[in-house]
Amino acid sequence: MVLPLPVLFMPALANYALEAVGLFPKNALAAKMLEVALCTASLSVALPMSIALFKQRTSMTVEELEVEFQNLKNEKSNDQIREVFFNKGM
Repeated sequence: MVLPLPVLFMPALANYALEAVGLFPKNALAAKMLEVALCTASLSVALPMSIALFKQRTSMTVEELEVEFQNLKNEKSNDQIREVFFNKGM
């Protein structure tokens, strides 16, 4: 799956770029703080974009639901409901 790749690789690529330019801190505490900041930024930016790729609404047949929902009928036409649509709530 490709979705977690930006979250995983953005901090590593940023570390590599900062080291190549010579801007990566020599102090161990500062280096760890920078890595945490890069991970936080990556999760804040790339994760919502990855989740947005999924459809937010979906459908399901009534046979896949609990028993109490399998015999529901439409109030207007009195036909049996065969498919339901719902929001995933992501």
